[in-house]
Amino acid sequence: MACFQKPVNFYRVQSANSYTIETPDGFESSTHYWMGYLHWINARTIRNHLDWYNRESTAFISVFSTQESAAKRAKYLRSRGFQGVKVAKLSCDSLKEGILSIQFQDSLIDLPVLEDALTVFFPVSAANRLLNLQHPMIMAEEWLALDHIPRGMITWMNI
Repeated sequence: MACFQKPVNFYRVQSANSYTIETPDGFESSTHYWMGYLHWINARTIRNHLDWYNRESTAFISVFSTQESAAKRAKYLRSRGFQGVKVAKLSCDSLKEGILSIQFQDSLIDLPVLEDALTVFFPVSAANRLLNLQHPMIMAEEWLALDHIPRGMITWMNI
């Protein structure tokens, strides 16, 4: 079913400048969509999210499947003067493989995901393959969470 190996953990790099908000309930995207998935899981919105120069917030939360990638991103942000840079380890224990079917006007795509009752993650590489993102910053280790990551998944790390 899946075109990926399930990670043991995800890693989220958070800073004072992040569009993703840390709340008592976990991480929340600063933008929420109340429409069908085709309106927010599409090539344009994903490309906007991946574009570091885009200042339009999205309902995605970037995470990495390797600690090394998260550590590199944290180091990069610190080198650029970002304040409050920290890394969260996100347990994948509760997540199961699934498929998120998205019906577009002329096609149906089946996006492979990891999900539980509270959150959904998908690999950017799968979105690239299925939606033809044509973006230069596709990283095999980057995944996107939809809208929310619950507090119960989060452990802060000293990286």
